[in-house]
Amino acid sequence: MSAASMLRLRRRTDGVVVPDVAGRRPGRSAWLCPRRECLETAVRRRAMGRALAGPAGLTVREPMVDALWSALADDTTARLELLRRTAPVGAEQISALARLQHSLQGAGEVA
Repeated sequence: MSAASMLRLRRRTDGVVVPDVAGRRPGRSAWLCPRRECLETAVRRRAMGRALAGPAGLTVREPMVDALWSALADDTTARLELLRRTAPVGAEQISALARLQHSLQGAGEVA
């Protein structure tokens, strides 16, 4: 699976895990497949806490699946709308993001 089809999650300085659809925000990050089951498994196993704490052992607040999934859907939709307004400059990004949104919709959770 290529990075363009994966979900990037990052830890903010306050320890909150947030989606980074654009993949450009600074900070330690983890990559997941774009399926809700992957997210649920990562949260259940506390994998994000281990992946995002880093060698310094920073605090990571384990996210709630529904809240993170909703934020991801909102972030994806907003980013896709922005790229569509700037087309054809962002045509390649639109295509990659549309595939990600399609993957999210395939999980039946994105409106």
